[in-house]
Amino acid sequence: MLRNAITLAELKADDIIQYTLKSDSTVAESITLSNGNPGGTDPDDSTSSSS
Repeated sequence: MLRNAITLAELKADDIIQYTLKSDSTVAESITLSNGNPGGTDPDDSTSSSS
């Protein structure tokens, strides 16, 4: 299982936090953090697609 700890100060205004709870519980089964950009890519990401 991949675990990365971050602080609240590292979150940005358009970050999206998604979580899945275990059945009948308040315990998180998974937590996913993504930026608010459409397509889920980082604006500093150097990957590009060619037409």
